[in-house]
Amino acid sequence: MFYKYVWMVAGTLVLAFAGGVSAQEIGSGAPDVEWQGNLNLFGSDSGESSETAVGDALSSAKPAADGLGESKSAYADVPLAAVGETNAAKAAPDGQEEYSDAARLKQPIKVATSGAPKTPNVQFSAVVAPGAEPIGDGVSYRIWRKKNGRFFLAMKDVGTDDKVSLAPGSYRLEATYDRAVKVEDFQVTGTDLKTHVVDLNAGWATLRLISHLNGKPLKGPTEWDLYTYGRDKSGKRVKIASSKQTQPAYVLSAGHYYVEARHGDAEVNHVVEITAGHRYTYTLNLNAGTMRTYAELAKGVDPSIPIVWEVYPADEPGNTAPLARNVSPEADFVLNEGRYVVVASQGEVVSRREIRVRAGQSQDLRVKLAQ
Repeated sequence: MFYKYVWMVAGTLVLAFAGGVSAQEIGSGAPDVEWQGNLNLFGSDSGESSETAVGDALSSAKPAADGLGESKSAYADVPLAAVGETNAAKAAPDGQEEYSDAARLKQPIKVATSGAPKTPNVQFSAVVAPGAEPIGDGVSYRIWRKKNGRFFLAMKDVGTDDKVSLAPGSYRLEATYDRAVKVEDFQVTGTDLKTHVVDLNAGWATLRLISHLNGKPLKGPTEWDLYTYGRDKSGKRVKIASSKQTQPAYVLSAGHYYVEARHGDAEVNHVVEITAGHRYTYTLNLNAGTMRTYAELAKGVDPSIPIVWEVYPADEPGNTAPLARNVSPEADFVLNEGRYVVVASQGEVVSRREIRVRAGQSQDLRVKLAQ
């Protein structure tokens, strides 16, 4: 079942912050940086759409009913900032550096702007979904100006409180809020101050982990990796974020994502869905138990020789790398439910024991090491 072992709480997400950052206008003195129209990575064949919403493109890629199906778009669920290294920057015929997803992450190159009014005429605001309160601090904007059918970087680091001066014409706006990204085109037609409102089409996700069904959320060291659900051209999912927090939280463009979590030597993965304007708490079931091992040394065994514990899957203990390893007379393991072979060794002395780990249960394993 697609949402097995997952519970979620959804509600309207309203975010409001205060403050802003200073906009940086791109001046003269270096080649232009051009937008290359790579939006086909997100399911669009053209970069010329009058309203290109990354989040909308992402939501079109959905897993099969069992959560194991593949998306139709190779880059579905890939926020713009995460694509990063998929395309190298190219040189335009006139020697200018063209815009690409890789170039976007570099320090913007200066380009000249002209024709802008002396007084600010554009301000930006963002909402996570229609009807939500405007977001205050935390949203960053980049502006690209259209010239001869191509978009060139005009301004970066524009914040919510910034008012900017733009000459009449066509522009492309890139709004980023945490891991959510929205790209859309807009027009500037006059000198009067107007506010352009961006619908980020995003939601909020908090991730947490339990060891077994009906268990309490785990505390302590936990590793999380958040990936796109869709895969890149090499067949790999693109990592969006990593965290060692017990319960990480993200703002994400609407769509599906692949989550991996590790606690101790146990791990779990799951596909989660984000709907715009909603807050989700996803609780992943590790389905794991704990084991504590003890070594008993027989007389004549040198206690200075390290004791090594290795845990293997029971079905093929000699044909794979250990799932877990610890060098200590006593060791603690967190393992997914299942059968394992535990190998204790001290120098040339080796002992093997087969065990069964059950979710939510703890057990002790004592092994006697003798010559």
